[in-house]
Amino acid sequence: MLSLQKRLGSGLLISLTIVFGSLWLVTRIAIEHLAEEYVVSRLSHDSESLLAAVQINTKGQVQMDSTHIAPTIYQRPFSGHYYRIQSSHTMIRSRSLWDQDLDVPLLQSGEVTRIHTLGPLQQHLLILVRGYQKQDIVISIAIAEDLSQLDAEIAIFQRYFAITAGTTLFILIVLQILILRGGLHPLHRITHELRELGQGQRHSLEVDTPHEIAPLVHEVNRLLVSNIQRVNRSRNAMADLAHALKRPLTVIQQHLQEHRKALPSSFTTVTESQLQNIRHSIEHILRRANLAGSGPAIVRLDAHTDIQDLINSLQHMYFDKQLHIDYVQIEPLTIAFDRQDMLELLGNLLDNACKWARHLVRLELVKNTELCIKVEDDGPGVADTDRAKLLQRGNRLDESTEGHGLGLAIVKDIVDQYNGHIDFSSSDRLGGLCVQVNLPIPDINGSSTIND
Repeated sequence: MLSLQKRLGSGLLISLTIVFGSLWLVTRIAIEHLAEEYVVSRLSHDSESLLAAVQINTKGQVQMDSTHIAPTIYQRPFSGHYYRIQSSHTMIRSRSLWDQDLDVPLLQSGEVTRIHTLGPLQQHLLILVRGYQKQDIVISIAIAEDLSQLDAEIAIFQRYFAITAGTTLFILIVLQILILRGGLHPLHRITHELRELGQGQRHSLEVDTPHEIAPLVHEVNRLLVSNIQRVNRSRNAMADLAHALKRPLTVIQQHLQEHRKALPSSFTTVTESQLQNIRHSIEHILRRANLAGSGPAIVRLDAHTDIQDLINSLQHMYFDKQLHIDYVQIEPLTIAFDRQDMLELLGNLLDNACKWARHLVRLELVKNTELCIKVEDDGPGVADTDRAKLLQRGNRLDESTEGHGLGLAIVKDIVDQYNGHIDFSSSDRLGGLCVQVNLPIPDINGSSTIND
């Protein structure tokens, strides 16, 4: 799809080209028409002079009185000025024709015609033929003039006019490009700001914009604020709900203990088991909220500080294992994704690995055309036949103590949101499970989009 600047530039370029082309064509036709009319008016004057010089003798023959004819231009051979007088019985040619002739028709009185033809020495002739009646004799007078010199002068004028028009067109195109760039500069600035917004380098767009695009900027900023508030409310509500459920669960647990003797043992066993599962789920939700941290949405992740803080928190949570998380960053990189999304994704992956690792977890980040996240542990791993169940949402809670399924369904939601993919394999380096996530790098031009 063409850019707006290219579309406007192409439209104006085509318009200017058509205008200047039409101007050149109209000017050429007008100059040629004016020149021909000037020559015709002169030929018409000479034709009337020749008619005055025509005499009819007693035998009805046409004769010329040479005293009425210009002696030079019609006497010099091939001078470019010729005439031919014809009646039904007589034909008189100018001496300038020498042994040549003009092929013209015999017209009746009052008839007029113009003829463009090649004359002696391939001269471009304009011939004016008029029909007259003198002393009851029909006379046709053809008078011609060579237009070669006039054509050459017109060609020179057209060449200079074309050069002038072309230079003017070029200057206008350059000015048009400069004007377009200046006029579209606010859009380029907004594009740059959107790129920074997508990379987390800013929280809103500048409102100092032209009136035409100000409503768009204000609406984008309003949607950004609304989205940030909605995301924060959702995350806070999740943590608040988990906190709110802890107290009723404690009361139920205490009430169950007080009436244990009065209740069937099978009932108390199943109830305590389910209460324990709910408590684990609540603790996991609270842990996710703590791992995600606080702060506004649409802030990019600091690949060094934020991840190191996350690793320190996890090592503190699993201090009883004397767990070590090895963080490998292939090269300095900037992760242009939402900070909280990435912390939640990395937190779940690392939390899952820490839960089943014996002593060592390895996190590796690589960025090229995609962001590659690889998490490995030295735990028991997962059989090939069971890996397909890891992302099933039904296994995320009830089967949390059976394997690596805890939190991975949430990881899959985030990966799907960024149009990425997740793979499971055995770790060649540590022997446990290896989880690899690949996320396309967000691009403001649209090569990678995020699903709502």
